[in-house]
Amino acid sequence: MTFAYAGAGVLDSSSTHKVPTLAKQVDTFRKMVKNGTITQQQLSRSVALVAISGNDYYGSSSTIGLSTPNDINAYIGKVTKEIAANVEQLQKLGVTKVVVNNLHPVGCTPLQTRTNNYTACDVFGNLGASVHNSNLKQTMEGKKNVHVADLYTAFSNIVDTAPGKGQELSKQFKRKLSPCCESFDSNGYCMRTTRRFLGASLQRVRLV
Repeated sequence: MTFAYAGAGVLDSSSTHKVPTLAKQVDTFRKMVKNGTITQQQLSRSVALVAISGNDYYGSSSTIGLSTPNDINAYIGKVTKEIAANVEQLQKLGVTKVVVNNLHPVGCTPLQTRTNNYTACDVFGNLGASVHNSNLKQTMEGKKNVHVADLYTAFSNIVDTAPGKGQELSKQFKRKLSPCCESFDSNGYCMRTTRRFLGASLQRVRLV
């Protein structure tokens, strides 16, 4: 069962087109538990995936004007704190296991590598992802039955490898920093296809 919305963010100000935020998606889940659509027996063996893809940082109005490290760190802290709060809500509702992914190296996505002609990752984009992931790890530490899926390392081993790390695997991919297709029109098909998958979502709750 999925509660995901394309374009959603963790914070209300980052969700485009007025789509439900992560908290509102969790609230929809809560209503289904309360009205019996989702039973306690199903919850007893449930696994929830909270999928975060970075909409709070991609073109969000909330990030405009953030120019100092303190401002940026404070904003990232708000995002990760809100993720943790929603994880706690899921646990209180009876979800037995929760998986939250950390951010992939966003500086290596075609949106960020385009300025370098798709030849190098954006250092600042990856730094922001690293700060987010560090904060997320801290907020999740000590939470029972909560696991962080390390997307950053998985992707980095392929697209942003350091000498001696993941080289053989990385060689299997010829176009690691460029899009599968490119539109020079901001309203082009490729752009729309790419943007639709950016978001923050209660991606899936597995009910057995």
